[in-house]
Amino acid sequence: MRTVAAGWIAKDVDDVDKLAARQAIVSHNHPDAVRAAQAVSRAIFDLRHGKSVENVRHETERTFGYDLRPGVAFISGGFDVSAAGTVPLHWRRLSIREIGTKRYAQSCCSEATTDTLACIAGAVAEAIHGVPVSVAEQARAHLSQDLLEVLVRFDKAVAR
Repeated sequence: MRTVAAGWIAKDVDDVDKLAARQAIVSHNHPDAVRAAQAVSRAIFDLRHGKSVENVRHETERTFGYDLRPGVAFISGGFDVSAAGTVPLHWRRLSIREIGTKRYAQSCCSEATTDTLACIAGAVAEAIHGVPVSVAEQARAHLSQDLLEVLVRFDKAVAR
């Protein structure tokens, strides 16, 4: 999900929402897609700025109207690839006791059936736990020079 960068580079919550909406409209010009982009980006922003997972979950439900209780995403009996269906699915495994551990990324991503869901889970896990240096180095080894340059500029922008 391309919008996760908004959660890293935004200056405040209003900036997160504006950047996420601008990004979503380019390829997913639908209110549900904009809302999903804003929900994920704001969650990342809030987690990076010290809010608890429980608080972020409640704010996401209240602000964006999602029902994020564990298990709710599968009540319909199928996988919903829409923006409205993807955000709750990502939260499915997020019990408060599980999210506090590094198992979060592994458990979410192992169930991911789309690259979007894996991107959301990984981006939120990074906001909570960071990325081990060895993993970051291995990933960078696979990037072309032009992509490495983009990553260096991004790291400087977010002061990593």
